[in-house]
Amino acid sequence: LSGHVPSEIGFLSNIQVVVLAENAFTGTIPTVVNKMASLVTWSLHNHVNHKGELTGTLPKFHHLPNIQEVFLEGNALTGSIPRDFLQNATTTNEMHIGLSYNQLTGSIPLELQR
Repeated sequence: LSGHVPSEIGFLSNIQVVVLAENAFTGTIPTVVNKMASLVTWSLHNHVNHKGELTGTLPKFHHLPNIQEVFLEGNALTGSIPRDFLQNATTTNEMHIGLSYNQLTGSIPLELQR
């Protein structure tokens, strides 16, 4: 698959798992992802060549109470990890976050150390 991740993906409010990994998506991750309240897993990583072309800043994913896994490795995301990244995730399970092979800067927020 290629092109932009469609903003209409936000209408899938009951979907729990989105795995669109190892594709050729470009552009930014739509902010409507935050409307996907049932989302548990969001994966748009590129492990094969680490040359994904998703750009822009890392979304906060802060309105996703059920989120447990976010995999965005191997893209071209920039900026720092937001302090309120995954802020409202209520899981008591171990969370899995993959952000390597991007262009992120700064340190990991203390708020993620739970």
